[in-house]
Amino acid sequence: MSSEMTPPSQRRERLSVTPGPISFTRRLSVDGDPLVAPGQWVSADTPLLAMHTFPGRVLRNQVSGELRIGPTDTEDALIATPGQMVKTGDIVARSSMFWQHRIARTRYEGSVAGVSPSLGVIYMREHIPTQIAETVRVSITEDLKGDKNLFSSYVKVKDGQKVEKGQLIASRQDGHTYHNIFSPVFGTVANVAPLLGALSIIPDRVSSVVIAHVPGRVVTIRANREVDLVGHGVVFEGLIGIGGEAFGQLAVEPNSAEPWRPQTGADLRGRVVLTGHIDETSLRQAADLGVAAVIAGRADESALCRFAGKELGVIATGDEDIPLVTILTEGFGPGAVNPRTFELLSSLQGHLASVTGTTHIRAGVIRPRIIVSLPPAGDGSTPSPGLPPGQPCADEAVPTRVGLLETPTELAAGLRVRILRGPAAGRSGTILDLPVAARLIATGASVLVALVELDPPPGAPPGDHSRVTVAQANLKLEGGVTADA
Repeated sequence: MSSEMTPPSQRRERLSVTPGPISFTRRLSVDGDPLVAPGQWVSADTPLLAMHTFPGRVLRNQVSGELRIGPTDTEDALIATPGQMVKTGDIVARSSMFWQHRIARTRYEGSVAGVSPSLGVIYMREHIPTQIAETVRVSITEDLKGDKNLFSSYVKVKDGQKVEKGQLIASRQDGHTYHNIFSPVFGTVANVAPLLGALSIIPDRVSSVVIAHVPGRVVTIRANREVDLVGHGVVFEGLIGIGGEAFGQLAVEPNSAEPWRPQTGADLRGRVVLTGHIDETSLRQAADLGVAAVIAGRADESALCRFAGKELGVIATGDEDIPLVTILTEGFGPGAVNPRTFELLSSLQGHLASVTGTTHIRAGVIRPRIIVSLPPAGDGSTPSPGLPPGQPCADEAVPTRVGLLETPTELAAGLRVRILRGPAAGRSGTILDLPVAARLIATGASVLVALVELDPPPGAPPGDHSRVTVAQANLKLEGGVTADA
């Protein structure tokens, strides 16, 4: 029976979500210590990598002069390997000539970064320990054995000033002798108290642990700074997001074009909430309830700016200091979530959703992601802390893609897509045809296009379909979606 002959009550599309393997990579900016092993199952909050140091200054050891060799021979004289950690006084190079043996010792502590054959220099990368100590109190007057009334003349730093470990912070001259105090940590000066003859230094704290964010199984650990994992579920892309990363159980609220207001007594702490439209009040109430993230269809741009406390540059977001991650699936302005998208996400209520608000528009487009983890199909014989019991995915069946959260799928006729730009931005439809030859579009560019049959707008008759020609670059597949008439 054709769709035109099908009664309206039976014409409604049947929606399904097809989960599959999801490969992703978690990384540190510098080498760290792996906390997991290949083959291990992990949950979203499992620590994967820990960083005990972060890179400091690049330091130079003049080696060729000490060894009395030409600069071009420096690399041959090196006995420390690049990346090797050495301490002050360790031998890093050696030369022998006419029974004369000479050695060069490093003047710094750090890792060997490289050699300059033109300058005869070995470069070192200083490594600064991450600090987790409490505030350090320094008794200036007592340590200098000075006069409290002269405290201000002793102190060489100011309240709020950043200081480095080993930096001079106070000094007292006694004849031709100087008594000095150096900062014991990297941090910020606070509570300079002349009456007490002391000051405090608040140590810098560096985020030193990378968690999985998405449950799955560890596949590979590379260079002590990258961990490849594979999970199972479905991936959706939003249009605009703010904030970093969050995860929690997916909870569904009404898909209304009116601003969302949490119901009295709703237990939403730690949840990822799906709703229709949000404003500043929605977000502040959600933050007060401890919501981890909000996925909505639309919002006014000004509301997001007020919530973030600054003007948002949609060219690059993700580092906003806000209490919850916010993702819009449709964009700015009035309206709610596309009914099809809302129904698909609603069908996953109660499962773990891992969301990332980062959005980059230029130089490598990055869209906010919603990853819903689901159990792999199987016999349920393989329990894991990261996924419900199920058959694990085989390594050879999962092509790990560095920096990607899922293996991309090529456009093809019959696939469901969402239009990202142009007059039909935000609408969804089905690809009817992909012409082989490039076509000229309104901007004057000659590009590959797709013929898309749009879904009827809300409130329109079921058979009210329209067709548009859209540049393929402006289309995004609706993750894990299939439709059967």
